[in-house]
Amino acid sequence: MWSIHDAVRVEKAGVPAVAVIAEEFAGVADTCAKSLGYPDLKIVTVPHPLETKTRDEILRIASEKLGEIASGLTEPAVAREATG
Repeated sequence: MWSIHDAVRVEKAGVPAVAVIAEEFAGVADTCAKSLGYPDLKIVTVPHPLETKTRDEILRIASEKLGEIASGLTEPAVAREATG
């Protein structure tokens, strides 16, 4: 799941990251983040599929998720990759 790999790379560089994932793939995203050593990676889910949504529906979803995304970018994660 490349979006999780990308978010982990950004986090490793010391920059907060949030992965936005379709609800259907949330479990896979969580497993992937854990396997990469980032169990507390911020993951925000959006409805699946988006391509069937109207522009107004997508704007509403984005507006609803904006606070969660902003929090993920400004609040530190509880745990980070294990060192060793």
